[in-house]
Amino acid sequence: MPRYFFDIDDGLRRSVDESGLELTGPWEARELVVSVIPDIVKDVHLDEDRRDIVSCVKDESGNLVYTAKLSLVGEWKIDPPPRP
Repeated sequence: MPRYFFDIDDGLRRSVDESGLELTGPWEARELVVSVIPDIVKDVHLDEDRRDIVSCVKDESGNLVYTAKLSLVGEWKIDPPPRP
C-alpha cells in the first residue's frame, strides 16, 4: 500500500510528518485529512481573530497530492474588552 505524509501548518508552527501512514490511495488520504483537520483546530491557541490551519498531503515521492485549509475567524461585535 502507498504511504502518505500529512504536514500541518497553523500559521505559527509547522509540523512535518516523518513517518506517514499506509493508505489504500489518495482518496483515503483526502478523507482522513478532511476528517482530522477540525480536531487540529481545537489545539490551536487563537492569539489573533484569524488563523488558517493548512494540511498538505504528500505521497512517498514527496509530490503534493492534496491540501486542506480550515480558516478560523473571530469578529468582535462590541468594542473589544481589555485582555485579561
